[in-house]
Amino acid sequence: MKLRRLIVTVSCVGGFIAALAQASPAQEVQTRESLAHGVKIAGIPGVIASGAEWEQVWQGLDNADGVVGMADGSVLFAQEQAHTIRKLDADGYDSAFVINTEGAGSVTIDYKGRLVAAQKTCTDSGRGDQPCNSPTKIGVVYPESERRVIADNYKGTPLERPSEAIVDKNDTVYFTDELAYYIKPGGETIRISDTMRVSGIALSPDETILYIGSGSLVHAFDVTADGGVTNGREFATLPDGNGNAMAIDNDGRLY
Repeated sequence: MKLRRLIVTVSCVGGFIAALAQASPAQEVQTRESLAHGVKIAGIPGVIASGAEWEQVWQGLDNADGVVGMADGSVLFAQEQAHTIRKLDADGYDSAFVINTEGAGSVTIDYKGRLVAAQKTCTDSGRGDQPCNSPTKIGVVYPESERRVIADNYKGTPLERPSEAIVDKNDTVYFTDELAYYIKPGGETIRISDTMRVSGIALSPDETILYIGSGSLVHAFDVTADGGVTNGREFATLPDGNGNAMAIDNDGRLY
């Protein structure tokens, strides 16, 4: 199934807006005043029409981050400060899907249907000088019966503020915490690069290529049979500056 709508989060006063771009026959670019910035829809053949209209589909006092689509047409998004993962269904109704997430700032669905999250606990800078004694981690947050910590340190050093995580079909977990790491099932946490500051991570549909964003560059790594990575190289340069987070569709197109 090809991607038929694009879900993004747009920063705005009073929280974040989840915005939806729907295919439209209109040829002129349209924007809504409620969005933080005017957005031009250039069009992607077979995915989204040129001139599609942006529609605001959710806004709240708490943030929205780490959007992920589900098979029924709904989307999940993480609310770090509220320690909640919310579900927005295809009819626009939203509800709390997972609570007590310990600051999940992004979420991914693995092949078993479990939700794996980057749990930032109480490290949000908006908390000021309030004490924080809960360690950050990458963990399973749903279903409740399978909650567990996957990683909370690298060689004994606690994680700082993890951002994203993805899981392959062999249960290898790739995640970001300023730098990029991976964990083989039952194994230790392995750092991919000591110097590459990471702003996004994605895995190709056939799980043979790991993409890592770093500033204005996107790097590609070959994934080995056991889940490791090799042959790092520059894959693309972003013409408009630094990227932040990535997604990939069923046809392997990177966003």
